[in-house]
Amino acid sequence: MHMPMIKLTAKHVVALAMFLPIALLAQYLVTISNESYEEAKLFITQDARVVAAIGQVKKIEFKFWSNYGFVESSSSGHADYLFAATTDQGVFTIGISLRKTSGLWHIEAAEARVPGRSQARIVIVEPAAK
Repeated sequence: MHMPMIKLTAKHVVALAMFLPIALLAQYLVTISNESYEEAKLFITQDARVVAAIGQVKKIEFKFWSNYGFVESSSSGHADYLFAATTDQGVFTIGISLRKTSGLWHIEAAEARVPGRSQARIVIVEPAAK
């Protein structure tokens, strides 16, 4: 069976150019309104373990283009996020894994890295043995 070739026209390019930013914006808004995202931000800005490891966080920035994701139902789920955190000691990249059980999000693992120094890894929350 022969499939006809689809001709790419200017209308297709314009439609794609309009759709892509809208889809990315929608994905960003869904992500930052998620409970797991809020829990991750609270952890970075308010948890004593973070302060002990890297100092008081002055500013955080969600790394939207990084490899992040979340999957959840009403009672369970899993999420991974990457943030840049600025403290008096410098700028750190913080990776956080969260797990949702019984409807509540909990930090499962967290670590900070100094950008450009792959060996400089600071474990904030040790992942549980599986």
